[in-house]
Amino acid sequence: MTTTLLLARRDERVERVRRRVADAGRRVRGMDGVLVVDGDGRLVDDVSFLDLLTAPPTGVMADLVARPYPVTVRPDDDLASVVRTFVDSRGTSVVVVDGEGRPVGCILADDVIDALLGDARGDADRRAS
Repeated sequence: MTTTLLLARRDERVERVRRRVADAGRRVRGMDGVLVVDGDGRLVDDVSFLDLLTAPPTGVMADLVARPYPVTVRPDDDLASVVRTFVDSRGTSVVVVDGEGRPVGCILADDVIDALLGDARGDADRRAS
């Protein structure tokens, strides 16, 4: 899971969010979008970089909020549940939210693969001993 997130408020201008993405540079490598949050910091949507780049610069992030809404998991969900949610969503990431619905991280496909390989390695180590 990565805890480096790009958050944007619903009322924030697209142009300003684009600048923040550009300023973030390498820190956004591997990310697939910007998380839109409400005034209390709760997740509203996950806007792809493509949607952000093709939106009118004078628009606001709320204009980009649309279905399908982001798929979420909780920090205490077990690996099997996260993998099932990830596979069922057919997306490129799932957002980790706390009990209040605030984003705390993002799980990307390579995170799931790493976790599964680590789990498989652990199974092999247990069988070998």
